[in-house]
Amino acid sequence: PPRCLLHRRVALGGHSSLHLTLSPTPPSCPPTCRFMGAESRVAPLRDKLLKWLPNWRQDQNLVWNLEQGLGMKLPTPEIGCQVEDLSGDCAICYAYHIHTEKGVCAPERVCDNIGCGRPFHSICLGEWLSSNTTTRRSFNTMFGACPYCSHPITAQAII
Repeated sequence: PPRCLLHRRVALGGHSSLHLTLSPTPPSCPPTCRFMGAESRVAPLRDKLLKWLPNWRQDQNLVWNLEQGLGMKLPTPEIGCQVEDLSGDCAICYAYHIHTEKGVCAPERVCDNIGCGRPFHSICLGEWLSSNTTTRRSFNTMFGACPYCSHPITAQAII
């Protein structure tokens, strides 16, 4: 099956999402899950889902199992969700995918402030922090502030 049929990204609200990689054989097995967002937001959800995985019911559909495991209803058009909460685009370059020397990448860094939680590409955050005069550098790590909420954030130095 093509990639588009095996990968899904589910918005969880609060600038967090769940990237699912589905197995074509058997499709009723638990998917590979990768939580994206501020650690303070996604850690409780990850813990709930991991504790619930032994109870995964193959006779139920994916949505039912995820809702039971996460202890929440997944956003639907009927439930509604802020457009801002659905965004996984980098808050600096406003793109989801960028092409780098290592290939195509999605935002992999997020602000740890639960009120912010905006995602960033590591390269975008690194460039932004290196251009900011208040950023401190120690060895290969830059220490600065989130461009949106001023919460402390770190990035690898651009070499």
